[in-house]
Amino acid sequence: MTIKMSLKKTQVVPYAEFDTIDGSHPYKDLGSEFFVEYPVFNLKKGKIAYFNFDLAKDMGLLGKDHKQKLNAQLEKKILDTFAIQIINEYDVLTKKRIPSHLIKPNKYMATRYLQLQHKNKKGKTSGDGRSIWNGQYKNGKTVWDVSSRGTGVTCLSPGSADSNKPLKTGNTDTGYGCGQAEIDELVSCAIMSEVVHKMGIYTERVLTVIDLGNGLGIGVRAAESLLRPAHAYLFLKQNRWEPLKKVIDYAVAMKKYSPRALLSAKQDKYDLFLNDFCDRFATFAAQLEEHYLFVWLDWDGDNVLMEAGIIDYGSVRHFGSCHNQYRYDDVERFSTNLLEQKGKAKAIVMTMIQAIDFVKTRSKKNLDSFRKHPQMARFEKKFNEKRLYFFAQKIGISDTEFAQINANSELNRALIKLFKACHYWENLKTQSAFSNVADGINKNPLCNMRNFYREYPTFKTYSKNSKLTIDEFVSMTWTQSSPKKSTNLFYKNSDRFEDLLTCYDRVVASLSRTMDSDAYLTMAKNAGRWNPSNFLTGNALIHTVDHILQQYAIDAREDLVQQIVEKIVSYVSGEASSVKRKSMYDVNSNQSKEKIHQKLWDQILMNLHEYRDEF
Repeated sequence: MTIKMSLKKTQVVPYAEFDTIDGSHPYKDLGSEFFVEYPVFNLKKGKIAYFNFDLAKDMGLLGKDHKQKLNAQLEKKILDTFAIQIINEYDVLTKKRIPSHLIKPNKYMATRYLQLQHKNKKGKTSGDGRSIWNGQYKNGKTVWDVSSRGTGVTCLSPGSADSNKPLKTGNTDTGYGCGQAEIDELVSCAIMSEVVHKMGIYTERVLTVIDLGNGLGIGVRAAESLLRPAHAYLFLKQNRWEPLKKVIDYAVAMKKYSPRALLSAKQDKYDLFLNDFCDRFATFAAQLEEHYLFVWLDWDGDNVLMEAGIIDYGSVRHFGSCHNQYRYDDVERFSTNLLEQKGKAKAIVMTMIQAIDFVKTRSKKNLDSFRKHPQMARFEKKFNEKRLYFFAQKIGISDTEFAQINANSELNRALIKLFKACHYWENLKTQSAFSNVADGINKNPLCNMRNFYREYPTFKTYSKNSKLTIDEFVSMTWTQSSPKKSTNLFYKNSDRFEDLLTCYDRVVASLSRTMDSDAYLTMAKNAGRWNPSNFLTGNALIHTVDHILQQYAIDAREDLVQQIVEKIVSYVSGEASSVKRKSMYDVNSNQSKEKIHQKLWDQILMNLHEYRDEF
């Protein structure tokens, strides 16, 4: 609530903070060539399927003490702010009638950025194809970019570029050209982005999902910056120095480098920015690889944020086991795989080096001339450091313990040996050739090492004098989709199994000398956070959202999606250590509804378990 003071009376304006998200944004100050601007109108329909109270409180849109529940005033404010659609070129051409009182005062922008999927490889036709930027919300020293997808087709969509004519919002004649978003996609993003956020990865977060009916919706996302490297690479590709400098300067200004920082570093603001950019992308790539998180990266910097984070969850998959040969089939081409993401992140950094050099010298040099740039060595060093850190995190080693390992060369070498021993087993496949899967191709991993990381320290805690047998290792880690004959691979690698246990126990023995608590017990607890037994893989998410929306379609209770999304995020993030056999709703729910909702939750748990090894 915001209180407005006057001499006559005090007026309370409910949720007035939302009113500042009105289409205005400082990126517009760069000039009209950086975006396409559209009038928007209020749809006067829709209902709130999901609202992220935690994010709204982080942003400052809601007070920290606000109830985790919608009320009539808040719901109306959300719909008034975000249930909108652009008036696009087709609407103007056909003179679509829209009551003037529904049209918002300000225009909203669709930004231009480079996208390799467009036929024009210089970014002349690409950018936000079905989304607009709602604006920027300021909360003290923190600012948040806010954008919406599913708000109508813009002239920057692939469909508009391919057809070379204005498209009607909702048309199905062209691919990537309807301008709308399906609600299952939006709910999936709401779940996955919040889980990823709780992993400590920079990402867009979903503020709200508005259900427009007929399986369609609007998804509103927010981050402290929604700028992509592709916003700059658009002008780099076009060899245009002045607009490139404006975008880079905009990105650098967001960092707010102080004169003291510049002086102490003995570098200019572009060098500091490049250092930060390189470190962030090296860290990001290491984190993705170690935690089996597939994000389709490419050098154009399209599906990634400038801060090295995730935007657009359409092709993001979280693997239960190490499916590092999985490739997504996007009709015209296959995606990169998990192991290639490092190279793509490095290519994004090298392209930024080229861009910064162009800005500083006004001369665009060949990209190959930067392959031996000092930032490339910096990237490799940071990637290797962070990869070992995230491996340690994955197996249950705390930050404090990792710092001790880094300070001890002997212990550091022991951890590196364990790293190599574990990755040998992670990389074993049951087949030499690719096989087709629902949305691409894959080589199935032999074992799910998440199970080992979670269960082995527990085994050692309660069986200190026992040794894990290879048969127990097979039972513990063998993936459910592997053929029976593949168990032979375990026994053919019995020496590697012995080496794995030796390396693991050596690290724990060294840690135990400096720890007050039982090292195995501590690692079991920490590893369980990163490697839950019921894991939210991409396939588990797809089936789970299907079940949620099936129940949502027949359920009179409108907060079903809200409650289920919050519960899933809490459960898979390790915030809920157990799931009690009771309804997710309050005790006033009638008994038949409780049974229906419990049945839905049981189905979700079955999905998590059934697809726990998959991609």
